[in-house]
Parts: sequence; C-alpha cells; structure tokens
Amino acid sequence: GCGGACMGGQVFRQPIGMAPAMMPMMQGAAMGVPAVKGPKGPDWTCGNCGNTNFGDRAFCNMRKCQAPRPLEGWTCEACGNANYSDRVFCNMRKCKAPRPDMPAQVAEELISKGHGKGNKGP
Repeated sequence: GCGGACMGGQVFRQPIGMAPAMMPMMQGAAMGVPAVKGPKGPDWTCGNCGNTNFGDRAFCNMRKCQAPRPLEGWTCEACGNANYSDRVFCNMRKCKAPRPDMPAQVAEELISKGHGKGNKGP
C-alpha cells in the first residue's frame, strides 16, 4: 500500500468520511486537475450578455439570456472556399472538410432551430 490512493504515480489521501469507491471520481477538477472533455471547439462569448460559453454549447448558458450562438459564414481552412453559415461541412465536392469553429452537432442544433440560414462567409 501507498498509505492512500495511488493514481498516476501520485499519492492522494482519502478525505475523511469519503468511501474508497468515491476516490476514482476525485481525479478531475476536485483534485486540481481540469476535467477532460471531448473535442468541443473554441469557447465563444455571447454577444447579448458577454458570458463566455464552452465551445460545445449552442445557446448561452446564462439563465436570463439563453441567446443562440451566432452562426456566421466561414472560410474553409483546407481549400479556402467561402461557405454559408448553415453548412457543417465545406460544400466543395473535392473537399468536404468539417467546419473548424464549432462541433457539427452544435451547428446542426442551431440550424434545426432556424438560426444562421443564408449568411455567407467573407
């Protein structure tokens, strides 16, 4: 034994009153290590209230705001094609690169709710 819970070469003492089964859950933010999430795209700032939102949010997470993430036209990093805001993938037949500024599911959620239709990139 290592006198506590051994994780990744580090020793963590069990907090008083915490069941040993709870220790694996303490690996993330509670132990000072940021929780790891899947690819979520870059964070974005709400134009309505100024709140910074995680990249995987389609709508502002401030209860009083709930504004949709702005969907703007975008330029494909792979081929340089200007795409309309409602495109999740580049519309060039030979390219089809994914939109780089947000995950596809976020763009699809916004588009399905009527946001971003028809805005073309620079």
